[in-house]
Amino acid sequence: MSGFLFKKTIVSLTGVPANIEEVAFEEPSHELKTIYIGYEKYLEDIQYYFSRNKFKKALKGYKQILKQHPDDINAHFYSALCYYNINQSAKSLEHLDIVLQHQYDMFRQEGEWYKAQVLYDLGRKKQALLMLDKVIKRNDFYASQALEMKKKMK
Repeated sequence: MSGFLFKKTIVSLTGVPANIEEVAFEEPSHELKTIYIGYEKYLEDIQYYFSRNKFKKALKGYKQILKQHPDDINAHFYSALCYYNINQSAKSLEHLDIVLQHQYDMFRQEGEWYKAQVLYDLGRKKQALLMLDKVIKRNDFYASQALEMKKKMK
């Protein structure tokens, strides 16, 4: 992904340091600067917000990535989780479908598990059960949780 640059506005503190008593003039205390950062750093900055459950703020960043690179699987997966966590299941499902159809299957396990939950939240119980069966059959990390969820749904 190198080569992708993202514009970021930062606040740069200016003015006279507090330990200098003599201030003869008013000087701005800060200024806004625009910098450009690469994809990896930009994603890392967004993940900081995601990891602290600031889903709406993280979502803004993922949307910026998707503007430049609409097939970015990281941005789609984490957008889906953000939407899921802010109770926008339909939007979450849109991104999960993209993740599950993507040529890279790095989020397949998680994607299927979350898709089952989202389908259930949307009242699509039959489809949720089918997705849970898929998770159970794969017998991966989420299999026992899927089995438990399926039992509760019946």
